[in-house]
Amino acid sequence: MGQRVNETARGDGPIGPLPHWLLAKGYRGGSMIGIVTARGNADASSHELWEAANRRGGGEYLDPLDFCVDLRRGRRVLAAGRPIEEYEAFVLRGLNRSGEIDLQFEVFQLAEWMGISVLNTSRSLSLAESKPTTLYLLQEAGIPIPPSSSRFSERWARA
Repeated sequence: MGQRVNETARGDGPIGPLPHWLLAKGYRGGSMIGIVTARGNADASSHELWEAANRRGGGEYLDPLDFCVDLRRGRRVLAAGRPIEEYEAFVLRGLNRSGEIDLQFEVFQLAEWMGISVLNTSRSLSLAESKPTTLYLLQEAGIPIPPSSSRFSERWARA
């Protein structure tokens, strides 16, 4: 389940105000921000985001596996058992390799479609997670890359 810690902490702390990119997305404080990571407090960047969110009204670590789509009694998307509409934003730091990756992407696509701010969108995370796509786009932009090949079978290995 999501770990909610010290939701009422406010004021400037060691890392300063909320990051400008979070403010640019329209977040002004007062609602919960979910920091989505399978690593929780072990990731220093996620911890800094969590601290900043807590100073503004509330932050919560959420493992990507804490999310579900429940269609048994209407249409609900839940984060740690709570409707995702209770969150103002999610900061997607990574997916949990222990679970179904496609479903995790789809949940965050639904959140975006529902109008909830998702920072590091499912599309941008997908591009970052894809080595072939990343290398292709780097080469297209004129950035040198090492000789590379991605294939589905050995049949194309020498092509």
